[in-house]
Amino acid sequence: MAQVNDIDYLTDDNGDLIIENGDFKKGDATLQHIRDILIAAPGHYRQFPFIGADIGQMINGELDVEMKRQIRIHLTFDGYIVNQIKEVNGKLNVDANR
Repeated sequence: MAQVNDIDYLTDDNGDLIIENGDFKKGDATLQHIRDILIAAPGHYRQFPFIGADIGQMINGELDVEMKRQIRIHLTFDGYIVNQIKEVNGKLNVDANR
């Protein structure tokens, strides 16, 4: 099965739209979408009220089984297949695709 990329308007690390050549930049936004789902809390997206792992509440916490479970559940709600969730050099690393 071929991997499907999420084509969307791209944002920078601050969440601001990227403008290139006088227009909004479009491209593969898969990582951007995953980041947004992990940061959002349930209820953040009105049309999808149950999506949002709210990892901000877990800051300074341990990447334990429950945290991995929550991440997997919320990404699966949005159609992602989660291959692996791990911590690499103190950063969350999520391997997921559609």
